[in-house]
Amino acid sequence: MTRSLPHRSRVVVGTEDNDDSFITISDDLPVRRETQNQARRANDSDEEAHFEENLSAPDLGPTDLHLDSAGGSLNLPWAETERINYRGTVYKRGDCVELKHPKPNKPRQGDFLQVYQIAENLTTNQVVLSGLLLRRNNATRGMLDPKLNELHLCLQIVGEIPNNPSAIFERGLVQVYIHEVVTKRKVIFTNHPAASATHRARDWSFREHAALHTRMHNYDEQKHRIFREEVLVCRWVFILRFINAEHKRSQKCHESELRRLSEKELRDGRVTATFLHQCKPTADIDLYLAFRGKDDPESDNYSFVDGFCGCGGTSEAAASVGYKIRCGFDHDETAVRAFQSNRNDSTDAIHCSSFEFIALAKHYAADVMHLSPPCQYFSPAHTREGQNDEQNTATLLSVGKLVDAGRPRVVTLEQTSGIINRHPQWFNALTNQFTTQNFGIRWRNIDFRDYGLAQRRSRLVILASCPGTCPPPFANQTHGQAPSLLPWNNIANVLATIPRSASHQGPAYSRGISMPSYNPTQRQAVCITRDGGQPTHNYHPSGLRTFNVRELAALQGFRHDFILPAVKAKHVIGNAVPPSAFAPFLRSVKTYLHKQDTWIVRETGRVHVIDD
Repeated sequence: MTRSLPHRSRVVVGTEDNDDSFITISDDLPVRRETQNQARRANDSDEEAHFEENLSAPDLGPTDLHLDSAGGSLNLPWAETERINYRGTVYKRGDCVELKHPKPNKPRQGDFLQVYQIAENLTTNQVVLSGLLLRRNNATRGMLDPKLNELHLCLQIVGEIPNNPSAIFERGLVQVYIHEVVTKRKVIFTNHPAASATHRARDWSFREHAALHTRMHNYDEQKHRIFREEVLVCRWVFILRFINAEHKRSQKCHESELRRLSEKELRDGRVTATFLHQCKPTADIDLYLAFRGKDDPESDNYSFVDGFCGCGGTSEAAASVGYKIRCGFDHDETAVRAFQSNRNDSTDAIHCSSFEFIALAKHYAADVMHLSPPCQYFSPAHTREGQNDEQNTATLLSVGKLVDAGRPRVVTLEQTSGIINRHPQWFNALTNQFTTQNFGIRWRNIDFRDYGLAQRRSRLVILASCPGTCPPPFANQTHGQAPSLLPWNNIANVLATIPRSASHQGPAYSRGISMPSYNPTQRQAVCITRDGGQPTHNYHPSGLRTFNVRELAALQGFRHDFILPAVKAKHVIGNAVPPSAFAPFLRSVKTYLHKQDTWIVRETGRVHVIDD
């Protein structure tokens, strides 16, 4: 059934690289700053607002030091030593040290190193520390809340990310000379949530020290002392994956992951080497069970909610791999009616805004929530102001409230690839809506032709998971130029499968043109948009007409009997998530959920169910 909610006034909120398969890390991103009054609420808001200077990853390490990642052996003239006395301070494996600011004459605002190995050059007496890089959370430029003395591990991995978690940390080691060290610091590694104004539970931070809860006359002096001397806490790990060393040097990141440290990583000592007393783990199963459980323990199908559903491209993908579609919502009435036409009576089609759906989200609790917020403002094709820009950007800020209300186990999100490099402040705000709820997230720019679509279509895909779990992996690429992959699909393959009986064909659904003909077996469509895409490229191989509406739907990955609306058909096709290309991602998520349920049964002896 189709439901319409009462009309509400528009919500108004104030204040690409050529190769979109990569995420370019910029050092010129705006930082979030709180008002002076908020910053001075000592116990409730402890952000590092007036310490913020976002640092790029320092150029660390000598070039002639070679570690064997398996055994930690060194090549001469380097030799490992258990401890070193430098300027009257003894440094040893397992210590956390603060590093100098990479720019001279700057106040103390350096990064940190969890020391894994100490090496001395027997010829020059140079000393190098090898370990894990930690950074203050304000270095994420808003992806993590910049709470005072809160850190994250920063791992930069070249090549494939290993399945073995300990190998991830070994691959992420960096080296610094001993003269880059300022002092030793105490750090606590934990997966326990940080305290907040509404959640005052123990969180292992400096906030537990009674002396610091008293109001001092000089607030700034107290805060600076905490910044310089008090205990540091690391709860998060930020993993950046680069395809090769050259991409790492140019900071072209292929895939990123921002998540909480896991209980296993802490208990196995993968983070803190031999100093396990610095770990304060909480059982992942407890974090997960406190959040939610399986929607329907009697069913093998996982439940699915399609947010910003449009005509239902994502739901088509979900249904094709066995999900139970509970509902879809969108503010476009034509799209919602098309969505309902292709779903059965057990699926609700809801015509409403994302802010209006927040009130209904708990009623439609599901295992997986998909969100495709409007992307026009963030698109590379957006070159001038549009009448819906404010509404579209405001809608992006509803993501966190939708996740909080619906409490899904996994969130999938699709957005234009331009949001990262062209609108980084909005991408960081989007990411923060997940991390403030302790969701782990993984993201990558995906070209859907690598998954069988006969169209070059680059999109940002985010996979997020609830507390106590790591984000799902991306589906393996199926098509491409590598010998092990299927060749990219082409226009000829798609057009040849469309039956003559399919609707939305014929002269009424295309227009005549005069363009050069081309070989459709050697070509893919360019990105199909609401008007069909670039008219100089997206046209019929004959060159005599544009693609008709059914051909556009097929090139977008829809089945040939998909019911299209009588009006605005091109519009809803261009806005849709390609069903055939997105199905592998949802299949991968389904496999991930099954493994999670197996883990839950093993740990608790039962399937955990949503507590209504």
